[in-house]
Amino acid sequence: MSDEYLLKSPFIGEGFKETINQIGFFEIRNARDDLLKYLKFEESVFQLHQSYHQLEKYILSEALDYLIFPYSDYDVFQDARVSANIKVQSFLNSITSLRDQAPKIVGSRPESLKQQFQSLWDAEKEKSTCFAFAERFRNYAQHQTQPVHSVSTGGGWTSDMKLCEHSTSIYADVEDVCRHREIKADEKERYYSSFGKKADIALVARQTMSSIGTILKSIRTDFKSEIGRRLEVIDNVIHTHGGKPVDAICVRGSNVVLSVSLFPDFTARIKKLMSNRLLTNYERHFVSSRYRGHANMPKTKLAVSE
Repeated sequence: MSDEYLLKSPFIGEGFKETINQIGFFEIRNARDDLLKYLKFEESVFQLHQSYHQLEKYILSEALDYLIFPYSDYDVFQDARVSANIKVQSFLNSITSLRDQAPKIVGSRPESLKQQFQSLWDAEKEKSTCFAFAERFRNYAQHQTQPVHSVSTGGGWTSDMKLCEHSTSIYADVEDVCRHREIKADEKERYYSSFGKKADIALVARQTMSSIGTILKSIRTDFKSEIGRRLEVIDNVIHTHGGKPVDAICVRGSNVVLSVSLFPDFTARIKKLMSNRLLTNYERHFVSSRYRGHANMPKTKLAVSE
């Protein structure tokens, strides 16, 4: 009994059926399967950005809270540290999830996406101390204890003594992180020489995001044509049928043995996620609520706090 391959509408009221050959069917199915893998990868990237966003929001929110409602109770500071742990652990776990879930999409290149991703990841660990530390820090948070050692919040005058800048800082205990037996003397020295006894977690996070941005930009560039070809296969089928959902099916006798659902929102979501911004210098950016002055008053001179 030979198989029959069809394109059909998933809607009862639009009962078109169109015969296609076996090669066309499996081209559609393979393109859809690879795009599903890539979609999950881009969603892992999006999840990482969301986790990072929540961490930065926490830091800004704590600084604002302390400006308006200054507190000094021991218990309040410990609650702030616990809240920081939640944000930091979520961020660190998102990094690991992204690393582990890179798909094994193979195209015209000798390396799969996963192999190339891992090679770029290892190269960034060699270049960036913060990125290398973040991976050790995640293992520490997962298997040893809470990642945040201390939280510091308060204000300080800018160098021209015109504005008081309020901030919150969260720190990791470098010595404690480095107690793990896998971290050898040379690696410990790398962290001590860069951070001292305490690592500023916000700076570690920002430089880590910069390293990941570098990796992802390279991946998106190198696999753009591979992903684009797969998107084109799906989009062409949908476009040919009026931009509406289409099912590609394999029929054996009276039974549907394989079915692939195609719909425009699927490819649109992949394209949207691929267009999300990637920065490679997060550590050079900061968010400020500093006013810029009215039209009829002198502009505030930007002064860097010391």
